[in-house]
Amino acid sequence: MKLLFLIATFLFSSCATKSTSVEGRDLEQLYQGAGVERYFLPDLPEWANFSSSSSCQRSTPIKFLNFSTLKASYSLSYQNLIHFQHMLNRRFELFRSQSDQPLYLKDEAFIFYNVYEQVAGGSKDFVTPNFDRVSLVWIDPHLNSLEKVDSTLNKEEVGKGHPVLVSACLNTKELEKLSEKKGWDRFGVKHIGSEMFSPYDAEVELGHDYSLNFSKFLPNKALYLFAPYKPKHFKGMIKLINN
Repeated sequence: MKLLFLIATFLFSSCATKSTSVEGRDLEQLYQGAGVERYFLPDLPEWANFSSSSSCQRSTPIKFLNFSTLKASYSLSYQNLIHFQHMLNRRFELFRSQSDQPLYLKDEAFIFYNVYEQVAGGSKDFVTPNFDRVSLVWIDPHLNSLEKVDSTLNKEEVGKGHPVLVSACLNTKELEKLSEKKGWDRFGVKHIGSEMFSPYDAEVELGHDYSLNFSKFLPNKALYLFAPYKPKHFKGMIKLINN
């Protein structure tokens, strides 16, 4: 009887130790974020992942950065803050697509500092067009009638600048897939997606809407917007060409 008790005690202790070890490791993965969480704004619940300016529900979560805290810590320009948020979200999305594990804080921290080094070193996912003129094509009003985007891209006036597809509904990865599917990549289009908009303005003041100052993000460019109207989340000196 004593022998059976000792065996049972050993087995229970082994199981308890293993469970405690796993829980401890999970907690370590969960909370070792190296303090980067202060650079993130609170996550939006799924129902609130919505663009009021483009009147659409986003299907992909966005990690919005606290530009004020980031600028204070790293002295990044508005342009680089946008690049940072853009690249960070692309890396997070890549992680989620390649792993069935949660994105723990320690993983976020590793990706965060890796992306910071890239941005600080001048490496960007979005490469600014060499053309002096940029044709911004806002596709959100036409997501249910993409033929309109086709006809816009085929316009001679659009071809006078480097075409950039812009959406506050789709992220850049979704835009890239859509461009490939519709054949828009033959125009050499670039993409500005939903993760490149921010609640912070160009002066890094927190506002009430998610916007992008195109003049600051694409400095020294003549910006032409092809859209039914200029939406309020498009900031900067932009000439509207109604289409």
